[in-house]
Amino acid sequence: MPSALAVLFTILLLGSCIFIDALAETMPFVTYAMIFISIVWAGIDASSIELKKYKNSVASGPVMLVIGMLLLWPIVFPAYLAARYRIKKVKAELKNGTLTQKAISPNNQLCSTCGKHIGENSNFCPFCGVRSNSATECRSADTNGTLSQIERLAGLKDKGILTEDEFKNEKQKLLNSAR
Repeated sequence: MPSALAVLFTILLLGSCIFIDALAETMPFVTYAMIFISIVWAGIDASSIELKKYKNSVASGPVMLVIGMLLLWPIVFPAYLAARYRIKKVKAELKNGTLTQKAISPNNQLCSTCGKHIGENSNFCPFCGVRSNSATECRSADTNGTLSQIERLAGLKDKGILTEDEFKNEKQKLLNSAR
């Protein structure tokens, strides 16, 4: 659910549990039980949606989420609900900078060469240097074997034959000649 709705839901949930505990005139058993159940559910759910794969402001994984909720439930629980909503609706960005295919629209693109998010209406990938013909399609600039030459250069760099600077310079020359 969106952030504002998650905060409202949390306030209403906590308020209703406190109200029920006040009516029962006992220890806040319902409130503690609800918090415990929500922490267990969030930990299991975070594991099932693979929370660690996504960039988020909540936690780096289910264990950190549970610890955060134990310490600051009123803050972390609604933040998790909002992050979960973004992940489920496929609006969340993966930690490696890519978006899943469902999140791609004509204004929100992935580079077909490196798979990273290149921004709205862009025809240039800032990560690998590939240009596209149109703003809605990012294609490889491999009209004369440029991609295979860049891959060969990357292999030489990985083997230590080329330095990072040499690789970047040669790659830029190839990309400039492909235009």
